[in-house]
Amino acid sequence: MKTPAEIIDFLESLLGIYFYEIRHKHRSVFILCDTLVELSCKIKIDEKNEGANTKGLNFKEALQNAKVPSKLKKRLLANHSLRNDMQHKSTILTIDEQKCADSIMDLVELLKKLWG
Repeated sequence: MKTPAEIIDFLESLLGIYFYEIRHKHRSVFILCDTLVELSCKIKIDEKNEGANTKGLNFKEALQNAKVPSKLKKRLLANHSLRNDMQHKSTILTIDEQKCADSIMDLVELLKKLWG
């Protein structure tokens, strides 16, 4: 099964932001990557078990249920924790270009693991 079109569309939009010169683009893309990671895991869970209740799953449970490899899961959880800190604890925190690029590559790796 191939990656669903809506996920590819979301990824293309995310990359469009990354390569466009706007303020705070790295922060925005980092947050969107985190969102797409969670969405991708939940879609994959639903594909495997149609009708599964993924709405009640938190981020960590979604990664677990989607059977994400442990090294990748660790990086995605670290990104998620940083995203939570940025949005809920300190609005001053920001993301540099390398961290943003790494989060995109983690997302692409996840999509390859989930859909080949």
